[in-house]
Amino acid sequence: MIKKANETKEDVFVRWNCATIRVESTSTVEGLMEEYREQRMAIDKMNAPKDGRDKHLYRITNKLGTFYVVSRSFDEAAGEMKKRLDKANYGFSSYRTVPSIDHLAVQHFYDDKQLFSDNDANLIIVED
Repeated sequence: MIKKANETKEDVFVRWNCATIRVESTSTVEGLMEEYREQRMAIDKMNAPKDGRDKHLYRITNKLGTFYVVSRSFDEAAGEMKKRLDKANYGFSSYRTVPSIDHLAVQHFYDDKQLFSDNDANLIIVED
């Protein structure tokens, strides 16, 4: 890309892993890689949980069916599911309770990087 910028005497833009790098004729590989690392760190930081808490995937089963909820806690998952069922006026109100909830996976960040586990199911949430 540096060679192309030199030949055309125009800047070249490279989009790589959501980072956009401007390549000029005076650019160096080291400088471009540093810019890429900085942009990726910023992107990772944007995608990390805002309050530092992990996100979990729960399976909730009740008389109305099976529901999958991503939230930060059991209580939050159960509350959000019931709230949505109530708002939709779905099924009998007594059926909207949460008799069973299972933890399936976790998305955990530390120091702006997602951590993965060999022992637990890893959750990756793609957000716009």
